Amino acid sequence: MPFDHWIRSATSSDVVKVLPVSTEVIIEEHLLPESMHGDPADRIIVATALAFNCELATVDKNLRSLRRVKYYTRKLD
Repeated sequence: MPFDHWIRSATSSDVVKVLPVSTEVIIEEHLLPESMHGDPADRIIVATALAFNCELATVDKNLRSLRRVKYYTRKLD
């Protein structure tokens, strides 16, 4: 499937809600421990979950070690 078709399908409103990188996300990212993770994308994902009070679905052990984040724990079918 061409990328443009895939990304439109993967980000459709019935699949996922795309959230903005808001001021609150930037503040949360700034408050994350420096030791957390060096990957800027991972830091923004975690900060977004915190800013919007969302559960984070990840198997990344480094990200799961953060105590402030709520994690998605239900099994996916």
